[in-house]
Amino acid sequence: MLHARWICALLALTAAWPAMGLYAPKRDLEVAYVYNILRFTSGFTVAQGEPLVVCVDGDGRDLSAFRVLDTRPVQGAPIEVRAYAAADHARCNALVIAAPTLLQCPNTAGLLTIALIDRPVRQCMIELVSLPKKIGFRVDRDTAHAFGLEFSATLLRLAHEVQG
Repeated sequence: MLHARWICALLALTAAWPAMGLYAPKRDLEVAYVYNILRFTSGFTVAQGEPLVVCVDGDGRDLSAFRVLDTRPVQGAPIEVRAYAAADHARCNALVIAAPTLLQCPNTAGLLTIALIDRPVRQCMIELVSLPKKIGFRVDRDTAHAFGLEFSATLLRLAHEVQG
């Protein structure tokens, strides 16, 4: 029942995006999408009592926008948002690419890679895309599976496009 509520909320955000242009910035919608994608992804390696670490590759505004996820629960672990440092990405469970600094996702075991709208990054597992009057997302299921991550059937049904 709880999953159905989140799916309804995600669908409502998607459908309402054009009307919300004055009320909810695109970044807020992207944050909501990332949170729900995290909720419907399995295979993260998070030790008991440790946070699920979401690293953000972007500027201070990008990091600040995603800080609203700090301490929100995902699969029994609180989220901790950090700035992305290429030398330290082994400590990340998810990488959100919010700036055009990377040309290819640094896919490694247990790391979910998500590229935001207007960020052409190759080989990311999830890519948010701008569609007519809404936001959608593409899923590269093969890449995710190769690195130990799985997406729920619910998430895959909501995707605009699924590869693999």
